[in-house]
Amino acid sequence: LCSAALGLPWYSFAGTNTSVTIAAQGENSEWTGQQARGRVAKPGVDKAREFFVLPGAVPHLQEWQEVAKTTVFEEHADEVDNKAAYEKYLISRGQTTAEGKVLGNLLKPLVYRVESVARKEYSCAECAVCHAYLRSYQPGERRDNPPHFDMEAYATFVASLSPASNFTGGIYIQQNASRASGEYLALQAGDILGHRYDLSHGVEVMDGGRFTIILWLSNSAGACAEGHSPWYVEEGVVNQDSDALWNAGLLFKRGAAGFSQSHDKAAQMFKSAADMGHAQALNNLGLAYSEGDGVPKSPEEALMLWKKSADLGYVQGMLNYASTIERGGESGAKTAVEWYKIAAERERSPTGARYLAEAYTVGKGGLSQDYEEGIKWFLRAGDLGDTKCLVKAALLYQALNRNAESIRLLSRASKLGEIDALYEVGRAYERGVGVSADITKAMKYYGMAGKSGHEQALQRYKEVKEQFGQEL
Repeated sequence: LCSAALGLPWYSFAGTNTSVTIAAQGENSEWTGQQARGRVAKPGVDKAREFFVLPGAVPHLQEWQEVAKTTVFEEHADEVDNKAAYEKYLISRGQTTAEGKVLGNLLKPLVYRVESVARKEYSCAECAVCHAYLRSYQPGERRDNPPHFDMEAYATFVASLSPASNFTGGIYIQQNASRASGEYLALQAGDILGHRYDLSHGVEVMDGGRFTIILWLSNSAGACAEGHSPWYVEEGVVNQDSDALWNAGLLFKRGAAGFSQSHDKAAQMFKSAADMGHAQALNNLGLAYSEGDGVPKSPEEALMLWKKSADLGYVQGMLNYASTIERGGESGAKTAVEWYKIAAERERSPTGARYLAEAYTVGKGGLSQDYEEGIKWFLRAGDLGDTKCLVKAALLYQALNRNAESIRLLSRASKLGEIDALYEVGRAYERGVGVSADITKAMKYYGMAGKSGHEQALQRYKEVKEQFGQEL
């Protein structure tokens, strides 16, 4: 389960594997295999964030692989960041979907195997699969998912369907709050990864493609049906688990998953976890103090907490700290730029890259104005997912009279759905900048941007139509 291939950081499973047996039941045959266990440190308590891999545990692997290849995946907003993800739900809120029913002969044995392991592993007699979906990470699709916790799940199981030779990268686990601590898991086709809500992890497929089945479990079918997460009360409030406390704080703040909305209780949960050195909770508590949300408003306390979060490697803490001190004069701006560089380079944050690009564009924080560096970091932000920054880079190309490069970049951004790019392509065709002047094409792009809600494009469409009598 350990590989040093391709120079990527790989997690090394230490210790002796243990044998696991799942008893036969009805049509479900017995399965026996080896379990490799891993762990990373948990803030504040004498516990660990544990996970395990069951090699070759996916039943009917070849059939699942064929299903994945022929599935028409739907574009959904990812629960992590609301960006596009390519998924096909098989179970939703405990109910098998139409697609899941068609695949019942494959799905039922997988669910039985996963639930059997979870009930034994976590001493959770009523653990039940609440959501299950196929996920695709293929060329031309989104192939990354930033570091996150599966806060909606009591436990998560990931069934790997693709041979490791089909892709570079894959799923990684976080040793701490910094993206730089991520270590990839060398999963083979048929392996099943299991972990709790407390494991920070992400996905990055750098080459090739990958298919998985993701199963989220609740601690009971009733909790699943109601959309509740009661385990955070027992494990957080009672057992003082820092991850559970942080999640409870988020749910109290939102008034979600069976938690009545209470900003006071949210702040209490954040403080308990922050006192244990939980980087994410420190950031959230800082937000509470900055807004006077459940605690007395104190910008000074917020800044101190964000600095602690940043020092622990949490990128959002870095950005909150840096964007605040940037407003405190030239010295603050210089320190902010240093944090933006860390966020952009080490943490691979699109927001950090954008802030750094903006600093180079205007020349602040001790940086000389440099459009080339601005373009470099806007492009980096775009590659990391902030596609609006591709438009910003294109406009800097125009300022440097590199109009052909600007048009190519605007065309790329427009295909990714950026309506500002459509508007700018329209302007380029109207003015003949980087392309031959063409009023008809200008009208076309103004019209597309206008229909998508771009007010300037709509206004310019009307003006050009009135001036030239052109119709879309």
